[in-house]
Amino acid sequence: MTTPAWATRMFLKKLPNRHCTSHGQFNRQVQGHGHGNRHVDLRSPRPSPRVHPSPAHPSEGGETLTGLLVGLAVGLLVLAAGSALLASQLRAHRSGLQDRQLHTDLRSAMDWVARELRKAQYTANAWQTRSPTVCADPFCPTPDNFRIVGHQIDFSHDRNHNGIKEDDECMGFRLTQQSLHVRRSCSSSGSWQAVTDRTQVNISDLQWVLHCEWRNGWWQRSVHMSLAAAWPSEPTRTIKLSQTIELRNLLPDMAQSSPLGSLGALNCQ
Repeated sequence: MTTPAWATRMFLKKLPNRHCTSHGQFNRQVQGHGHGNRHVDLRSPRPSPRVHPSPAHPSEGGETLTGLLVGLAVGLLVLAAGSALLASQLRAHRSGLQDRQLHTDLRSAMDWVARELRKAQYTANAWQTRSPTVCADPFCPTPDNFRIVGHQIDFSHDRNHNGIKEDDECMGFRLTQQSLHVRRSCSSSGSWQAVTDRTQVNISDLQWVLHCEWRNGWWQRSVHMSLAAAWPSEPTRTIKLSQTIELRNLLPDMAQSSPLGSLGALNCQ
C-alpha cells in the first residue's frame, strides 16, 4: 500500500530531529509504517553550469588588403634604395678605374716626352764643336734646334751619333685638336703624327715653361711641362700632371753681351 503524498508531508512536520548538512540543507529522517527508516534529501538541486554554444564559424586572424599594400610599398622603397646604392657604388668604381687608366696613359706619354726632350741638342762631338764662345755643330745655332711657341716645342738631337743633322733627327710635341702630336721630320711640314686618340682621351691643355741658369758661360736649362686630359664622355673630370725635365746638354752663350744672349728668344723664366 502506498502512502499518499499529503500524509508524508504532514508526518515530516511533526518530526523532532533535524540536522543541517554541510550545504546548509536539512535532512529529515522519515519513519514509515512498515517501510523502515528512509532519508529524504530536501536539498535543492545544484544548477548545472551554463554552456555557451560555440559559433558555427570560429573567427580567424589575417592581414587586410590595406596592410598588404602598405607592406608591398615599404618593400619596394627598400628595394629601390638598395638598387640606387648599388648603382652609385658601381659608378664610383667605374670612375675610379677610368681615372687610374687615364693617369697611367698620361704618365706614360709624359715619360716618353721627357726621355726625348732630355736629349735636346745632343751631338756626339760636342766637346770639339762647342765652347762658351763657339757653337759650330748643326744642332746648335738655328731656332728649329730648340724653341717653344705656345703649345708647341721643337728640338733636335743626334740620333745616330755621327754629328750630321739628318731629316729624322728633328722632334717636337704640340697640342692639336685635343690630341698630342709628335714631329717626325726636319721638313717644313714636320710630318706631325697624332700619338693619342680623341675617342679615348682628350688632351685639354699642354704647357711648356723654360727655366735657364747661367753657369760660367754656359746655360743649364730645364723645361717644366704640364699636361691635362679628360675622358671624352666626361669632360669635367680632368686629370693634370706636371714634370720638370732637366736638359742634359749645356748650351753656350755665343753673344755674351747679355745674361740671356742668344737665348733671349726662348723666353727663359
